[in-house]
Amino acid sequence: MKCYNHTNVEAVGICKNCNKGICPECLTEIPNGIACTSSCVEELKLVNELISKNVRSRNSVAGSYRRGALLHGLMGIVFLVYGIMDGKHIWFIEIMGIIFLFFAAINLYNSTTKNTN
Repeated sequence: MKCYNHTNVEAVGICKNCNKGICPECLTEIPNGIACTSSCVEELKLVNELISKNVRSRNSVAGSYRRGALLHGLMGIVFLVYGIMDGKHIWFIEIMGIIFLFFAAINLYNSTTKNTN
């Protein structure tokens, strides 16, 4: 592949923004890639900024799932204990407790899978 700007020079990389081949003279190194022009450099800086914001957001979401798991788990335990302790075995209340525990497990699973990579 040849450089987009210098057609007689071999390209050493590809601009991460516009995918053009670039030679050592044309390239500008930035975090997570290389760019060919100042406009591409600015675009890639914005992309890198968005990526870092998304990583922070992903970590925040995982915390929300853990809090949801804790809340659902506590509610499930309360419903189950109340349904059993009454002595009459109130089936509706016990089933609600099981449903809350089920959603607690789903939230706990989501908190671990959303935070990988």
